Amino acid sequence: MMVFILVFWVISQKGNISSDQNLIDMENRCFSGSVTICAKAGEAYEKKGDYEKAIEFFDAACIGGEALSCIKLYVVYSKGNWGKKRNFNAAIGYSTRAEEILWK
Repeated sequence: MMVFILVFWVISQKGNISSDQNLIDMENRCFSGSVTICAKAGEAYEKKGDYEKAIEFFDAACIGGEALSCIKLYVVYSKGNWGKKRNFNAAIGYSTRAEEILWK
């Protein structure tokens, strides 16, 4: 029985390592200039509940020209989600950036 538990644990950890490796790959691609991957990394961190990292990657995607990431951050800062205090100046900044991208 103990061997079964050990094998199950190893297999389950392998899935986590693969997932973590996938995030590391996305981070590297984001920092290499792939704006779409920055947004995907933000979504992955959001799903994991790591909102600080999600904000970091959504911000990089927004700066790079991905309007949906700007809108997501607008909502975060206008509502005070993810442990952030409401910050209307930041929210307006993200909203303005989204407008600039969409009206190009």
